[in-house]
Amino acid sequence: MVKSNLTVPCEIDLKTGAIAGTQNQFITLVQPPSDANGDSWLETLVKIDFKGFTTVKFIVDYGETSSGWTVNIGDSASNDGYGGDGGTQSNDAEMQIANGNMAVFGNDYNTPPGAQIIQGNVPKLVSKGSRIDLEISNQKLAWNNHKGLQNSLNSPYLYATASQADATGSVNSSIYASFNRVISGRSDRLGSGVRKVTILLDPIDYSITPKAVAMAEGNAGTTPVTFTITRKGATSWASSVDYAIGGSATNSSNYNNLGATDRATELAGTIDFAAGEVSKSLTLYVVGDTQFEPNETIAVALSNPVAPFSSYITTAIATTTIDNDDSLVANVNVYYAIAAVGLAVVILSIAKLRSMT
Repeated sequence: MVKSNLTVPCEIDLKTGAIAGTQNQFITLVQPPSDANGDSWLETLVKIDFKGFTTVKFIVDYGETSSGWTVNIGDSASNDGYGGDGGTQSNDAEMQIANGNMAVFGNDYNTPPGAQIIQGNVPKLVSKGSRIDLEISNQKLAWNNHKGLQNSLNSPYLYATASQADATGSVNSSIYASFNRVISGRSDRLGSGVRKVTILLDPIDYSITPKAVAMAEGNAGTTPVTFTITRKGATSWASSVDYAIGGSATNSSNYNNLGATDRATELAGTIDFAAGEVSKSLTLYVVGDTQFEPNETIAVALSNPVAPFSSYITTAIATTTIDNDDSLVANVNVYYAIAAVGLAVVILSIAKLRSMT
């Protein structure tokens, strides 16, 4: 798979104005970060064109308590909060976060036009230090503040991103998203609190978990230990992620990679997901013995996610502890037995020498 430059997310820092990530034809920076009201919190506006992908995810990090309009996402460049549009689009749904509270307003086809969609009314969605995920796709909005407020809203009165006809304006396949301001840039609807915005297109999220956090070593043979790599998000695309095996356990002697002794030195590789696949397993084989030794660990780490658009890793490392199940007493008894035999040999040798003198 050829790595796409879009796997690097677009990040906008609204304290420093720094922008990271590759520029592309899908994300347009309409208004670079600037400070219109001189409060040291920058404002920005971006346009997302849905061309060949279906979902955009905004990860919004708050560095301070939300004040005023901190997020406004809508179909129209003239959206200015509360479902207002100025008559340039009929598909003019929008959501806003103002003073920490989220509200969602339907487009002009709603009854009445632009009316609030009550299911999207979420008080106290954000606070100082919050991280909120917002996912937009055709006629859908999903949110998660990672503190128990997580849901999604599907409605024909929400975002039109699939080239729907528009009774007032042009065919619609894009949205606008503004931060620390409303989309239109009204001077009386600015805000503060958003520290950073990360933009991901058709994101694929990887995680890894061990089947067991601990297991017995065993006295002989091999015991499988499995790690599961899962992905979610835009799983209709093929993608891949690299892995590396580490930990305090020693490859070849404490475990065999993939159960094949001729591959026991392979400590890294790539896991390929076909379109539609959501889970893959990586199985190692712990080698049993009767040697007393400290507990050991096997750790598998993910890195370098690759996807046609955006990808990232939520849980990068999984660890299984190999518990020593051999008795120190048994080993000591063996040592004592060996020592006793050695002492007997010494005594016999001395006795033999004396008999010869």
